[in-house]
Amino acid sequence: MDRWLTRLIDAQGRWARPLGDFNHRWLSALFRPMPAVRDVLNGRWLGHPLHSVMTDGPIGILSSSSSSMSWGSGPRRTSPSSWGS
Repeated sequence: MDRWLTRLIDAQGRWARPLGDFNHRWLSALFRPMPAVRDVLNGRWLGHPLHSVMTDGPIGILSSSSSSMSWGSGPRRTSPSSWGS
């Protein structure tokens, strides 16, 4: 099983590595002349990268709001007319 998983992960590297290298090159070229923007996005001013806040924050908000919506506002109340026969 682990050999199969290793081969599967290695197969992803064939397309993922060139795509990642390409994206790294053009993003570096884009942000090189703007060090202030790069520093903000890297979280240098905060002392911690912003990636986790930008990804985990919305996921946590979505899951907490959806779970609180599923709880509802209390027990369901049905009228006798909706009970059926």
